[in-house]
Amino acid sequence: MRRLFNTTEMLALAIYRILEMRGTPVPHEAQKKISAHNVIKWMTGDHYPIRYEMGGSTHPSNGQALFNARGVRELAKLGITVENEHATKTYRKDIPEIARSKRLVATREIEENRKRLLAKNPEADYGHTEEPGKKPKRRMQSRGFQKAPDGTKFNWRTKRYERSGE
Repeated sequence: MRRLFNTTEMLALAIYRILEMRGTPVPHEAQKKISAHNVIKWMTGDHYPIRYEMGGSTHPSNGQALFNARGVRELAKLGITVENEHATKTYRKDIPEIARSKRLVATREIEENRKRLLAKNPEADYGHTEEPGKKPKRRMQSRGFQKAPDGTKFNWRTKRYERSGE
């Protein structure tokens, strides 16, 4: 009776097939030298279209396999050029989306808190008295160094403060 491929070997075969479909096949001799466990480590699972932090599941329908830095290095040794898809997606798509969602959640929480406080005490002023979109005036920034004490003057020759007029 013949032995069937185990899950690790099937995943490695799928990765080789992906590379072949992209037009960058791994030569058979090179495939024989690399273990299935190492081939699997070339790719990283990424939650897409719904990120895990936003309630996305770990089901394969909510995921995609992307080449990671290790895969890029290992394939470069074989003369195969592949983009580090996971890092690219992280800094081009994920980080800006996460920042946007945090801003929206923070804004929503501030508004909900303000409404809750106004429900308790409708006459109180809890901010938002100015027109929307109008920014408050900025205070002048300090000089960053101390002023000379009253009645003194800086002497550049001695590099010290000296009393003036006495």
